[in-house]
Amino acid sequence: MSRKNIGTPAITQPGNHNNPQTPLRWQVQQNGYAWVPNNGKRSRGRKWSQAAIDRLEAPDSTNAVTWWDDPHDSNTGEVLDLPNLTTGVVIEGDLVALDVDIDDPAAVAAMFELAASIFGQEWHDSVPVRYRAGSAKEAWLFRVSKPRPGDVEFRAKGKFAGPSFFEPGFDPEIDQVEGLETVAGWTRAVAGAKSHMIEVFRGGDCQIGALGWHTVPDPDECIEGIEYEWEDNRSPATVPRWELPEVTHARLYEFMSHHSARLKEMGWVPSPVSVPSDGVKSYTLDTSKLFYTGTKGSLPEQVSYHGLSKGMPIRMAEVLGLDPNVDGSNPERGFVTERHDGVLGIHDSQDAVTYYPPSANPDLEPARAERLGKLLGSLGHTPPEDVPPGENMTPDDGLDADPDAEVLVRATEILHEAGVVPSVEGEDLEAVLEEYRRATRDWYDEGDNGYQVEARALLLALRWMFVRNLAAKSDARWHPMAPGHADLPTAEFKALFDDLVQVKVGTKVDADNRPTTQWLPVVNVFLSHNPLQIRTHGDQFAYWSDTAIVRAKENDQVTKVNSYTPPVLGEPRKALVELFDDFLEHLFDRPEERAIFEEVMAYKFANPGARGVTHIFVADGVEGTGRNTLFEGFIFNALGADNCMKLASSKLGGGSQAAYTSWQYDKLMWFVPEMKGMTRAAVEVAKELMEVSSGKSHGTEKGGKDLYGDVFGTMCMATNEPGSVPLSLKSANRRFNVYSSGAKGALHDNAELFRRVNAVRVGHGTDVTHDMAATVRNYFLEVVPARLGHAPRQEVFMVAQDTPAKRRMVEMSMKQSDEFIEEAFEEFESEDRLYLEVGAVLKEAQRLAKAGGASKDAINAIPNELKTQTSGGGGFRGWTRVITDEGSDRIKIAGGLKKRILARGPDAANTLLEMSVKERSEVLAYAPEGDEKITRLASAAKVITERRRVSEEGLE
Repeated sequence: MSRKNIGTPAITQPGNHNNPQTPLRWQVQQNGYAWVPNNGKRSRGRKWSQAAIDRLEAPDSTNAVTWWDDPHDSNTGEVLDLPNLTTGVVIEGDLVALDVDIDDPAAVAAMFELAASIFGQEWHDSVPVRYRAGSAKEAWLFRVSKPRPGDVEFRAKGKFAGPSFFEPGFDPEIDQVEGLETVAGWTRAVAGAKSHMIEVFRGGDCQIGALGWHTVPDPDECIEGIEYEWEDNRSPATVPRWELPEVTHARLYEFMSHHSARLKEMGWVPSPVSVPSDGVKSYTLDTSKLFYTGTKGSLPEQVSYHGLSKGMPIRMAEVLGLDPNVDGSNPERGFVTERHDGVLGIHDSQDAVTYYPPSANPDLEPARAERLGKLLGSLGHTPPEDVPPGENMTPDDGLDADPDAEVLVRATEILHEAGVVPSVEGEDLEAVLEEYRRATRDWYDEGDNGYQVEARALLLALRWMFVRNLAAKSDARWHPMAPGHADLPTAEFKALFDDLVQVKVGTKVDADNRPTTQWLPVVNVFLSHNPLQIRTHGDQFAYWSDTAIVRAKENDQVTKVNSYTPPVLGEPRKALVELFDDFLEHLFDRPEERAIFEEVMAYKFANPGARGVTHIFVADGVEGTGRNTLFEGFIFNALGADNCMKLASSKLGGGSQAAYTSWQYDKLMWFVPEMKGMTRAAVEVAKELMEVSSGKSHGTEKGGKDLYGDVFGTMCMATNEPGSVPLSLKSANRRFNVYSSGAKGALHDNAELFRRVNAVRVGHGTDVTHDMAATVRNYFLEVVPARLGHAPRQEVFMVAQDTPAKRRMVEMSMKQSDEFIEEAFEEFESEDRLYLEVGAVLKEAQRLAKAGGASKDAINAIPNELKTQTSGGGGFRGWTRVITDEGSDRIKIAGGLKKRILARGPDAANTLLEMSVKERSEVLAYAPEGDEKITRLASAAKVITERRRVSEEGLE
């Protein structure tokens, strides 16, 4: 790519503005970027990132820009000294900035060509490139798309730094590195070789300088100013956010994984002390494993997780589950890093991923802290400060202290480290503590080992760390309550713990007058003391409870592991309610259809286990309207993403995959993002899976195993083809609500709304912030009922509504033969006919088909289609075939004849059966409107129908 040294215009005083950045900031904001006022590279104010987003979302965004033109105290009017001649752009939402912090033109050019070869030609041609005079360093601004299944995602908030390098020729044994050193308490700068790296800016809490001064001029210090410049003047002030090129997470990951090798090829020297940023995180590190440390040329040394220390080189084979003889054998590929809170992780320098224990996942912190706090509050209290830890405290000491208080504190620490929250429905914590004391009554609590706090705490913690599954079909009976671990056989469970405890075994004493003791593994004591174990009988999707172990629905004496995962929620926010309102306004074409959907979803959130009708969103040929965002993003996260499932249409469409229906259990909602064309037969089969009532259902999993269990899920679909789900013409389609979408275009066509939606996306592209999830939940539980003025109605949830979108889908479902049948009925209906002979309708439909130039196949299909569409259900346009109690469709009329007859509705069909054969002949005979006999028979039909209704009500 050519390097055009055009740049941004020189900074001049524009118009009436005091600050030359003001008009530029206005344009930056109009282009969808959140900006920050900087003094050089320094940001102004607290929480500048959120303040920038708030400015962008402010109703009066003009004031948000102009205040910084003349900063002043809003109360006193006092002018504030806040130099801010630089504008930064917050890298949040889908924005990405690659900061190429390499001060070498050849290396930067090589990195750009590598990026272009990975990201593609469009990126090469259109990515905005920022630079500055006197330096080869650059920043490239673009967007990242929603990740696909299997993609690695950069979840870091802030910077993700790649490995550091020194220029070719650098010798770490000899050359001094630029930095700081402290001697005798004084810190000073040390000149030397500078390190170079590439950083990914992403996820908020980070910004890049964009416009104005990189280095603010200071004549007193003889400092000349240096401005930020952009190639071809393509900056955030001139390029709208939505026009930035877009790359995938997988491609971004590929570049960050491969650029180091290219620099090495060019002779650049990796830094021996390069410490990575904590960008890509995985909370799957199994701390029960043994790891191998060492450097090249030395034998690997085995070490446990608790034996790790910061900077230690680690072989990645054990971390990744690889064969050490094939992959991951390089002992210097990984090393131990330490998080700000002291948690140790293992960083894979090849794949740029840091692995932490499941317990380190910050999403677990609020619930865990609450549960552990309850445990401590229920079982004991912290020991008095004046009693040394480990002392055997008794009432004789004059202290109101529990001897097990320190044990309880340590037990909660063990549970916290394991990522386990003690959560058992109906658990009597005092009874648990009593069982613990009974199990430890023979434990030695004197001498050198003291009260054996560590062993006692482990014994107590094991109760909640592992539960025994009595329903297991194999020996793998021990189910870990920490996420990300498999069930274990007893032998493997025992091997995890080698902690020993000293136990009294008799009344004899040794030479020092101490009782005879022996050492036993703590886990053996736990296994031998059944009352301390939690015993479960399989699992249960207990969506009504947020506890990990629940009482079985059918028998409260039995406990089960709860497979339901409570959603992780933040706080509802008014601004996010407005966002969701605007999003739904864009998504739905008709307000009456939106109102139906909102009431249905409000009922679902209030009654999560209810199923209700199936929802089909039709965007006729319009891609990207926001339907996936609605379900996979907003609603799934509000219900708990683990409790919902995205389905392929093949699971419903009658193919080989449709035979396996194990997916229908243990979910609150399913979403089919692209419903492909289904046959009528497939729809009839799928209807059983789209039942509106909750209850038990039969299913089959791969391998042929029959299943039977409760089904709670509501089915939702999206399609761009109005005829993809052929709705029946002979029924009211009571299982389906249909909504039209797309009239207002794709979501990204509404740039402002698109920006606001992207601002609440996190993690995997379908995830949203915890506050957004809480807001969606609040919207359906509080906002919608308040607008309705009443609680959401069950009848709206259970019975599909007639909508224009649904009527159009029915029309699109029609075959060519159906069109001629419908036209024939329309002609007869114009004569106010109540009964018709099948032959007459058939004859008229075929006449119309021939006149319309229909194919021979279409004409021949009419008899069978007429029979199919009028047999059972609501019939075709309300016309249904009359069937006798014996199941025959040949009805007797005068003269000993039998005719196949269609009646306009079930009541008319029943009335015909009540008539005499003579009356049947008369109502079949066509007469002009006003004929007395037809009128009399019609009146008689109404009387018969009313008599029949009264009779049935009497029987009830």
